[in-house]
Amino acid sequence: MRAIIAVKYCTPGIKIVSAIAGLVLIMLLQSGCARSIYEFSIIEIHIPGEINLDESEIRSRLKSFATDCDNGFTLRITVYGFSQGAEIINLSDNNQLSTKKGKAWIKALVQVKKDERIVQADFIEITGENREDILDRLGSAVIKITGR
Repeated sequence: MRAIIAVKYCTPGIKIVSAIAGLVLIMLLQSGCARSIYEFSIIEIHIPGEINLDESEIRSRLKSFATDCDNGFTLRITVYGFSQGAEIINLSDNNQLSTKKGKAWIKALVQVKKDERIVQADFIEITGENREDILDRLGSAVIKITGR
């Protein structure tokens, strides 16, 4: 009851300072909940043989990761689905043939491991217009997930 009365009779300047202090406290608490930023000693990329994708295409999008430290952290990307976009052919009622290209997509599991323990794991699905677009978006998503 005393706290409520004290705030009621505060000057506008004190109320503003209290509000700013409250906002700063909230921002500090939220920044503590952000994901960690990892440096990786190993980057592993696993792509099943039936997926028409090369490891170097993904690795080239991850150049911002340093791999020269020996801290035990491993980034592991496992691609489990990929499509460059299906070509859709339609035949209309008046025998007109039309084609359009469907969206390209990629699905992957991104894991951060410390030694053999999984620290973080995220399933991601990226869609885009073509192969280069989805690979660029995959690289951006991995960088975002790992706190870069």
